[in-house]
Amino acid sequence: MKLLIAALGFAMFLSCKKDKATDDIQPAGKKTYALNFRISGLDLDVTPFGLGKQGSRISSLEDKVKYITYFAINDSNRVVRQINQTAGVDVAFGTIKDKLPEGHYVIAIAGGNKSKFDILNLGDYNALLQEDPYGDTFFKKFDVTVHDTLNKPVTLKRIVCKVTITFTDKIPAEATYIAVSTTDNLPYDYNIDTDSPSSLTGNQFYFADLKDADKSKPGFVVTFYLYPSNNTGFNIRLGNPSNPYLLEKTIPPINTKVNMQYLLTGPLVTPDSSSFGVTVDSKWGTPVAIPF
Repeated sequence: MKLLIAALGFAMFLSCKKDKATDDIQPAGKKTYALNFRISGLDLDVTPFGLGKQGSRISSLEDKVKYITYFAINDSNRVVRQINQTAGVDVAFGTIKDKLPEGHYVIAIAGGNKSKFDILNLGDYNALLQEDPYGDTFFKKFDVTVHDTLNKPVTLKRIVCKVTITFTDKIPAEATYIAVSTTDNLPYDYNIDTDSPSSLTGNQFYFADLKDADKSKPGFVVTFYLYPSNNTGFNIRLGNPSNPYLLEKTIPPINTKVNMQYLLTGPLVTPDSSSFGVTVDSKWGTPVAIPF
């Protein structure tokens, strides 16, 4: 029920959100000060921004992040400013300019490659929300006391893990779609107040219509970006119009940590004794084998 309320609230929130700063809710007649935040890097990322040897380009913000959302929250826990930026649309992507009256604020900046972000106040906390299934996600929260012009570089930190499921056998020819869901006990959103995954739980879903090319050879891949959990499991279902339960398989839960990529590899059509192997990609963190 709590998840349903959150989802409904998110839908309503999206229907009335603005793409520009919400100037109309600022107190009239108060002096404001310029705030300039420049996203200078992404923490926990192996690829630096900037230039390499002989001036060759290494990486840029747009390589990892397509959407940035900025929130300014006052001492009444009210969002007084929201600014959205989109790579390729906003010329100054990654540089956020704001003006706020004197006072104390919590600044929250989220970046991702899937969708814009929103805040929903659930009573107990402010939830950071994005479209499901999520993409790679970065975040930074900090306090500022405004009494003069402020210029500040900001480094966003990755707040998700990545799980890639690869099937080592062919998908049965009679299957026309695949549905994969996480177990329903994973964090559903991100608690801005505590800067950690929330206690609100739910599922993420992946669905794809299967083409002949998908079934012609082994190696079909499903990818999830998830908030870390000690109990991350997956339910897989193949179906067609006449039989929605053509094949079902469950991958037992694993423990996941932020900024780690988990590679689950194994057969889809298999005896019960067969299982998936799990490793951690060294591109995101130190390789660790997790047998189960």
